[in-house]
Amino acid sequence: ARFLFSVESRQAACAMASGFGTKNAIGRCYPIYQEFSDCLAQNAADKSQCLEFREDYFECLHHNKEMTRINAVLAEREHKMKVGETVPTTIAQDAACGAFKLPFTNLKK
Repeated sequence: ARFLFSVESRQAACAMASGFGTKNAIGRCYPIYQEFSDCLAQNAADKSQCLEFREDYFECLHHNKEMTRINAVLAEREHKMKVGETVPTTIAQDAACGAFKLPFTNLKK
């Protein structure tokens, strides 16, 4: 059988600790995880006090609330366009027509 990873790389992957980010020294959700973990340590008997921290941590990981909100905004925008109401332009539309300059888009020398 051929393995995709060597034994050494699998051992290194198993030894990785939570908190290391892919682009930065620390993961984007690690500070929120630390708050959640601290709350669990302080409230071992009553974990219900840590539900908000848990909710924040899972939102940081999965963005469920953010995606739900974005989908609702886009659905409302689409509904208004179908009905014929005026809707504001998006940043992408403004940038395409030159009304909004993205950073470093006008680098003429």
